[in-house]
Amino acid sequence: MPGQDHNMHDGEDPSRILTCDTWVYDNLSSYIEWTKINNSLFILTFDEDNYGNGNQIVTLFTGMMVKGGTYSDTINHFSVLRTIEDMYGLPWAGNASCAETITGCWKTLNDVIQPDYSTDGLTIFPNPSNGRLRIQVDKADPGGMTEFEIYSLTGERLRNGYIYGREVNEFSAGNLSPGIYLLKVKLMDQYLTEKMIVY
Repeated sequence: MPGQDHNMHDGEDPSRILTCDTWVYDNLSSYIEWTKINNSLFILTFDEDNYGNGNQIVTLFTGMMVKGGTYSDTINHFSVLRTIEDMYGLPWAGNASCAETITGCWKTLNDVIQPDYSTDGLTIFPNPSNGRLRIQVDKADPGGMTEFEIYSLTGERLRNGYIYGREVNEFSAGNLSPGIYLLKVKLMDQYLTEKMIVY
């Protein structure tokens, strides 16, 4: 757990900065690397500077959909909150309703090499999807029906349906807000589970 020794709040002593940087590396670098291949996002932002530069602070974004670089856009805590709320389709809280969504640092889908996700014969494509997705279960009964379920990351079941045979089945995910979901397919006595991204 970070403490006062790890927040760079008490001055610009180089040894204090090194202590803080070391804490971030030791405790967060694994997650930061994970975000780059799991379509997640890590945000590190400061609350204030030393008031010597008009209270300009650093905000770092890293993740699979972030374009590396330095950006001169003026942002603040409200625009960061507004951006997160927009990602999850949430209502804007307080002053976030007046803030600008951060848009310039994101990769487009054309920037991302996104292979189809496949788990033991379960294939979803395209993934990410803009509302239409195709599901194929290679090990399904050729003449039968296989039940699928879509869950939110909090475990709420949002919809279910059936896949017919081993053919590619097309479904609409248009009623799902942009975000990350889990697709579960019941195959005999086991479940196949895969991540599904809707943008």
